[in-house]
Amino acid sequence: QLLSLVFQSLARKTLEVEFLALARERLLPAHGGACQIAVLKDLLGLDSHPWSYQGARFLVSGPRLQASQDRVNLLLKAMESDRPAGCTGGSAEVAASIATAWHAVFGEPAKLPTRADDE
Repeated sequence: QLLSLVFQSLARKTLEVEFLALARERLLPAHGGACQIAVLKDLLGLDSHPWSYQGARFLVSGPRLQASQDRVNLLLKAMESDRPAGCTGGSAEVAASIATAWHAVFGEPAKLPTRADDE
């Protein structure tokens, strides 16, 4: 139902959102290892584990993308060479560490609010 509404709104050019998670399944905060803690705190400035929807399926507005460019560049740099302390598994470990935090990368609060139709 959500995706249908989103795609209809996109087709009609009536969708006005800064960020919208497209997944249906809600994730509880996961307490990861040293790499995830370092990525969340050092690169994203989060003091708690994020609450989000599962996966990296979302819409982000153009202005929000531009406003988030510094955070995105930090993450890319961390994946390429400048890994935070505790990240010994390479770029895949850094990427896995942000799997539940994409919304925070693009300026949303750490705990995304639930939607009325969440199960």
